[in-house]
Amino acid sequence: HPGEIFGSALSHPIIITVPSGSGPSYTADAYFAAIIAQYPTLVRIQEVPPATDATEEIFEPTVTKVATPVANPPGGTFTTGQLVSLDTTTAGAKIYFTLISTDVIGTPSFGLLSAGVDTPTKDSTLYIDPIYLPLGTSATLKAIAVLSGWDDSDVMKEDYVVSAAPVPPVITTTALPSGTVGVAYSADLTATGTAPITWTVTSGDLPDGLTLDTATGAISGKPTTAETLTFTVQAENDAGSDEKEFTVIIAALEPPVITTTALPSGVVDKYYSATLAATGTAPITWTITSGGLPVGAKLNPATGNISSTSLFNGNSVYYDKNYDFSVTATNIAGSDTKAFTITVYDPDNSDGNDASGCLNSGVGSAAMFFVSLGAILAPRLRRSKK
Repeated sequence: HPGEIFGSALSHPIIITVPSGSGPSYTADAYFAAIIAQYPTLVRIQEVPPATDATEEIFEPTVTKVATPVANPPGGTFTTGQLVSLDTTTAGAKIYFTLISTDVIGTPSFGLLSAGVDTPTKDSTLYIDPIYLPLGTSATLKAIAVLSGWDDSDVMKEDYVVSAAPVPPVITTTALPSGTVGVAYSADLTATGTAPITWTVTSGDLPDGLTLDTATGAISGKPTTAETLTFTVQAENDAGSDEKEFTVIIAALEPPVITTTALPSGVVDKYYSATLAATGTAPITWTITSGGLPVGAKLNPATGNISSTSLFNGNSVYYDKNYDFSVTATNIAGSDTKAFTITVYDPDNSDGNDASGCLNSGVGSAAMFFVSLGAILAPRLRRSKK
């Protein structure tokens, strides 16, 4: 074999001759140590002084594989930067390597990342000095050892993760929101510490219908039972764990009940705002189900607010008017409807009565009607001339 020793040292010298053409030329006047044969070789051996005729032997070594390189330190997880050295037990062999990084934080100082190359060859980077893996590196190191006339070694492969020491989790969520039966619930548990963090319920139970995502800490679902439950959750990673107790209140569904009893009056050409109120499970949606709001006013369906930047008497600019309508409050559990009136009045109408009041007052006199009408028109006309 290459590197194989044939023969043994003798107590007296011999002459070894490799005839021309049978292999690498080699002649020794005195032989005191074993000879290494790396090729099929015809060897002529003769003792000195001659005791016998020279003998000839053919040595046909078989090809041998170079010893696989060894990394020091071997692959693993580290909390500080590492200098990795490579070695092989085959004397004279050269080592070539590739370094493939899957996650390098910052610019690696070793500068030996092997772009697009995985398996090392004689064209890969020649190993000379230890390879530095800085903090924040996740990389695979591969190497082969090569020696002329020998088969290349097997590929060495080592995986390295160099990161800061893991930090145990600390749960930062202080409280969880309440929920309602039949209404989608969602809340996130949060914690500091090194990922990944695993979440579990270690005591008590979540409300019926809710589940905990062990990977994200999200609690979600639709509660099915009105109840108040206290439970303990644990956040855990490779460095440790933390526990915290939480209470979640799940309320029963309540249909809306409109609690507003009346709405304020409005003034022509003035800003108006009033908000309807109701008890019951949120969200509550508000709609006009009969009648109509004063011209220019609108109802916000999400908040129940009725507002306008400028109200205008839709029937006559000269007389006060009542706007009658019904509103309905609706939620997942039901609805409630209530009638309201908004009176829009004109401050220039000094007597505060509408025309129908005059006509139905029993006066019945055309003269009195025109006098009353004149009294109403006069200030309006005066105002229009300004």
